Amino acid sequence: MASSRARKILIAMDGSTHAEYALRYFKENLHDEKDDVIVVYAAETGHLTSQPVFSTDPQMMAHMAMEGERELDKLLEKITKLMTDMGVKGRVERVTANGGPGEAVVKAATDLHADMIVTGSRGQGKLRRTLLGSVSQYIVHHAHVPVLVCCAEK
Repeated sequence: MASSRARKILIAMDGSTHAEYALRYFKENLHDEKDDVIVVYAAETGHLTSQPVFSTDPQMMAHMAMEGERELDKLLEKITKLMTDMGVKGRVERVTANGGPGEAVVKAATDLHADMIVTGSRGQGKLRRTLLGSVSQYIVHHAHVPVLVCCAEK
């Protein structure tokens, strides 16, 4: 896809196979060497804690926060390696998703002056999407730039 200027492409990643598919789809179908690719990981506070914690012990809470940061660093390294392996030049940025990942991705696209957003979709059914919401649906309805939603075959 040839253009006279570099496009700024924001790719939303969460470490899932759906997000990896979106990156692969972009690489195989739309990628141009001149593209400025920014992979955004929208980190929700406390997202790596899978069990409720019934403690206010500051040391325990600090330890859990450090463990969460280590896990997040590993995930960001995995995403960076995936980009390198695919031959996609760019950078990975972590943004805070206090209002939810969809809101964080849209804000990042605005702040970074993205020309396009690429995101994966889990392909949830209508009922589940209605009850839980959908990140890709939020992005489509709130972004001020074109959005490509990639849904892998089931």
